[in-house]
Amino acid sequence: MQTIEYRIFHSKEGVPKAERAGSSLSLSQVRRELENLPTALHLHFTTSSIEVEAESLSGEPDGVRVTLKSDQTEVEMKNSLVQCIKKLNQQKPGLCLLMERLPSS
Repeated sequence: MQTIEYRIFHSKEGVPKAERAGSSLSLSQVRRELENLPTALHLHFTTSSIEVEAESLSGEPDGVRVTLKSDQTEVEMKNSLVQCIKKLNQQKPGLCLLMERLPSS
């Protein structure tokens, strides 16, 4: 079974300029979206063979650690996570969740 970890965080700089002016999210709105991220991930992966865990990063209120476990390849797991993050970004104007691969522990 393979395990990969990502840090998911919001980046205001990643929001397109045209969208940034009209729909900037407040810090509390961003934090709410990050608090709801574990639920969204569980719903996205519920029908797949990928196990997902999500937890707030200690010392970083605007980041979530996501751990994926599966017999699928790393590429398949990453692609599924990318699809979920893209969908969340498209649903909420001004939201730009980014993924950063964390080193294996």
